[in-house]
This record gives sequence, structure tokens and C-alpha cells, in this order.
Amino acid sequence: MAIEPQTGRSAPPASQRWRVWDIAAILAMAMLVLPALGESILELLWEAPGPPADARLLVGMLIQETSLGALAALSVTAGYGAPLERIGWHRRGLPVQVALGLAVAALLVFINVAGDQLSTLLLGLFLPQTDISRRLALENRMTGLIFTASSGPRLLAAVVLVDLLAPVAEEIFFRGFAITVLAQNYGHRRAIWGSALLFAAVHLYVIHFLPIFIIGLVLAWLFWRTRSLAACITAHAALNLAVSVLLIRGL
Repeated sequence: MAIEPQTGRSAPPASQRWRVWDIAAILAMAMLVLPALGESILELLWEAPGPPADARLLVGMLIQETSLGALAALSVTAGYGAPLERIGWHRRGLPVQVALGLAVAALLVFINVAGDQLSTLLLGLFLPQTDISRRLALENRMTGLIFTASSGPRLLAAVVLVDLLAPVAEEIFFRGFAITVLAQNYGHRRAIWGSALLFAAVHLYVIHFLPIFIIGLVLAWLFWRTRSLAACITAHAALNLAVSVLLIRGL
């Protein structure tokens, strides 16, 4: 990925500059349109009184994550005629990248815990503690429902979805695709901050917004330094696995 020396921006491809609008279009399809369509189909196929909450959540997340990564990859290959290597999907230095990702994951776990505490402290300057506690309980319930309500095959599906599929799909989109597009148009520094902000915003959290934003910054910096998704996927997956273990154990 060539960098223009005077501006610090990524040089555009030979054919055309990638469009920022594609980021919004993929998010709209992956986060809103396709999940709504999938839930409607699930309601039609499921016998009364309808699918349980964890089944609906699993299907919705499966559609979101799959379409997020797939649409980003298709935009690169079919839309712009570029190889996926352009967004960091390659195997060069894979063992080193995986080891680096595991090391970064330890930092992300700390950020996740400390960031929640810092966010609660900062919000306490403006909101009553009862409101913060209620909001935190709601966000934790949304996060933990997929594990606490699931059992057997659905629990296994939840683990695979959260700890494997989601890290791959989200890194392809937020780090590989979004950063590449934003860097071409605004420079790599703004791309790192913009992708992290986008990553935190789509999770729709208030208390957890700060740690997710910082995690997004770390992963964006990691991608920009390595030009590889392998380390980012490994770090993201290890973080999700640590959180999943805590949720399953009820801690």
C-alpha cells in the first residue's frame, strides 16, 4: 500500500479511489436490512409461539457477521477488482503474526476491564449512579444473553460465532476494508481514529463504548503496522474467548 510522502495519505489504486460510501452501504445491509429479513424468515419457519430470544439473537448475529465480512470481501474483489491481500488477507509471517496477536490480546483484556471502570467513573460525573447501574446491567444482559440462555448445540454455536466468526468478519471489515478506504481518502491517522470510532459506534453501547473504542484503536494501529489481518484476528478472537469464558462461568 503506497504512501504519498508529502501528504501521508495512501496513494490511490491505478484504477480508482475506493469510495467511503461503500462503508455505509455495507453496514446498512449487514446490520439492518439482511438481519431483519432473516428474522422475518425465522418467524415464519418457527412454530408458535415463535423462536426463543437466544435463537433469534444467534440468527441475527450470524447474518450480521457473515454479511459484514462477505460484503467487504466482495466489494474488494468484485467491486474494485483487487486481491484480498490488498486489505491484509494473506499468510506471510503467519506464526509471528499469531504470536503478536496473542500478546496484544493480553493488553486488550486489561483495556476491557479497566476501560469499563473508567467509563463508569467518568459517567458518574454527569449521571446518577442508579442510571449508570441500570444501563450497565442492560448492556451486560445483552452481551451475556447469547451464552446464559443457550445450552447444548446452541451454546456451541454461540461460542463458534462469537469467538471465531465474529473476529474474522469484523477484522475484515473494520480493519482491512474500512481502514484501507478511509486511508485512501483521509490519510492513515484519521483512518485509524475513524475506524475505531465506527467500531465502537456499531456496538450501540454507552458504558462499554470507551473500552471498545480504545480496543478499536489498538487493533487499527496493529493492522497499520503489520499490514496483516492475522494478528488482529488472533487478538480479537482471544479477547472474545476470554470474555466468553467469564460469561459462561457466570463471573
